[in-house]
Amino acid sequence: MAGIGFVLEKLMRQDDLTGVLRGIAYAAVIATGPWLITVFSLAAVTLLVHYGTASLEVRLFHSVIIYNFSASLVMTGPIALVTTRFLADRIFLGKVEPVPATLLTGSAACYGLALLIGIPFYGFVCDLPLTTALAAIVNLAAVCGIWYVGVFLSALRDYRTIFIAFLVGLTVGAVTAIALSRWYGTDGMLFGFSTGIVVLVFIAKAKILAEYPYKFVEPFAVLPYFRTYWPLALGGLVFNAAVWIDKWIMWFAPERVVVGGALATHPYYDGAMFLAYLTVVPSLAMFLVSVETAFFRVYQRFYRAIAFHATYAEIEDNRLRIVRTLATSSRDIAILQAAVTMLALFLAPAVIELTASSFQQIGILRFGILGAYFQAMLLFLSTLLAYFDLRLPNLGLQTLFLVTNGLFTLASLEGGFEYYGYGFFASTVVTCAVGFVVLSHALSRLPYLAFIGSNPSVE
Repeated sequence: MAGIGFVLEKLMRQDDLTGVLRGIAYAAVIATGPWLITVFSLAAVTLLVHYGTASLEVRLFHSVIIYNFSASLVMTGPIALVTTRFLADRIFLGKVEPVPATLLTGSAACYGLALLIGIPFYGFVCDLPLTTALAAIVNLAAVCGIWYVGVFLSALRDYRTIFIAFLVGLTVGAVTAIALSRWYGTDGMLFGFSTGIVVLVFIAKAKILAEYPYKFVEPFAVLPYFRTYWPLALGGLVFNAAVWIDKWIMWFAPERVVVGGALATHPYYDGAMFLAYLTVVPSLAMFLVSVETAFFRVYQRFYRAIAFHATYAEIEDNRLRIVRTLATSSRDIAILQAAVTMLALFLAPAVIELTASSFQQIGILRFGILGAYFQAMLLFLSTLLAYFDLRLPNLGLQTLFLVTNGLFTLASLEGGFEYYGYGFFASTVVTCAVGFVVLSHALSRLPYLAFIGSNPSVE
């Protein structure tokens, strides 16, 4: 992501407010595009009620979208992370010829997983009409395509194309879903929304293939990476499951709503958490523009100096530069997110009223806002650990998040409605604290990690 971060940083240095606003908008879409699609589509659902669509059909659409984004993120996580490592290595080595083939074969694998999971679930577990089941399966495959193509978009520096692709996809999906819902109900909404996603993925793939105009060679070059970087693959599965496990557990709460025979959701909890996650968009954008660029410069300097046989004093000086840069950047981003979080906590009742939600969700929303703050910090810590190739410590941190989020959410479920959301918040606090200790320990021994810790030949 550092490559596109440098481009956005240059844009934001322009001497006018327009450049700054454009940079922030581009960074927000690039960093959280698929998530914004989810929120935008669910917001459009509220509008659909006023267009005469039956509430049960809207609820069914809402549930399918939640299930598909949940399942697709977990399914494609391992493939996406390993492909990210493969793509980064190829770009570093200047051997990018397999990129087009990897894009197409990886996409096929994601679509295959969608069919493997979607057909039995929507076709046999759920009680849905054939056309609705087909629409749900198509939507699941389309959403899987978003997560995978995002890996390749992060390597491009054409932020305008990325922004336009998401904007066009959002617009087409929302407009088509609203239009088709009036005649075809849930089926129309799902096919319409999927149309927007397909348009987005098509534009993105066209841009990627234009950027890498090579023949279809080495289509399975990424496969050995799954053996070498299995902690990355497992981490992609574990972390994404950790993000969703509290929602999965809450779908068994007494207040759950079941549609389609098996699609259980918790409208109060899910709605509040979706709103809470919106509060971290500014910090994610800032992380992309400032932290990864400033940090990446000193990170490169540290390892390049080692490659050119720097003295220990020079290596230590570069290590301290990394520590100071991270301290400054982390402070800035923590303050920004804290300000947004405090404002969101204060305005929680107004947000509930504005979104026509229930005031019973205020407690869940506030716990969710606090939890989202620490989850954003955890994501940054995990990303920095990945920079230093600390795969096993990172996997351990992600596993801790999964276990604590699951156990604490179960405990909050037993405690009753007033404790809903507390488990997620407590889990993020604990995991973030452990992650800070792990990263601090790694920063204190960077020379060891550079010379020995990351060298597989040294046992």
